[in-house]
Amino acid sequence: MLFAEAYYPCRVKTETSFNADDPWNQNRRATFALDSYVLAPRGAHRGAGREAGARLSPRRSFQPG
Repeated sequence: MLFAEAYYPCRVKTETSFNADDPWNQNRRATFALDSYVLAPRGAHRGAGREAGARLSPRRSFQPG
């Protein structure tokens, strides 16, 4: 039997933020943020431990200790 698990975008962290004129808001200054996402099963989150953060973040690897 084959099960297909659905994956959803899960935010890992905010990479950077910046201020710029917003063309959809009458060119008023606004703050924008660029976030990193990974696809993960529904219910996955960073949790309280280092293992969960390492599992979701593509830039970190788990190091016990």
